[in-house]
Amino acid sequence: MIADFAVLVDLQRRASLAGYPEPVRSILEAHPEFIERSFRPEWFSGDQVRVAVDGRNDSVGFAVLARSGEEAELLALFVDPGHWRRGVGKALIDAAIVLASEWGGAEIFVLANPLALGFYTSVGFVHDRYVDMPNAAVVPRMILKVPQARQLSTDPDPQ
Repeated sequence: MIADFAVLVDLQRRASLAGYPEPVRSILEAHPEFIERSFRPEWFSGDQVRVAVDGRNDSVGFAVLARSGEEAELLALFVDPGHWRRGVGKALIDAAIVLASEWGGAEIFVLANPLALGFYTSVGFVHDRYVDMPNAAVVPRMILKVPQARQLSTDPDPQ
């Protein structure tokens, strides 16, 4: 998965430049290293990254999930602009739900980009509260309850 690093950095750069308004776009254009610095090697070694691919096996989106006690935090979700509104983001949220469920997490939270609130609401996140950020204005914290896998009986004859 670490081989995808440069591909995912480029994907995030394209999505950010297409999705963010000024002055953020100009800052990212002037400092492309900001995006690469936001990636953490432990995401890849810790099985926290989920990548969506198209029919040609090209990466078209990715999500990063981290454990945080009983919760899981969605650290990143980016979709290639050419694949927006095609279900890629929803598929990545579904993959994050599966991963959080495997970890035993009861919910996923995201410190949501205000520009993506409509998307997060559409996939089931609900507003929890606002969080002060050291390098930005307050952002909404949104939560998605993780459905737990149904416990199956191991007793072949449960009489």
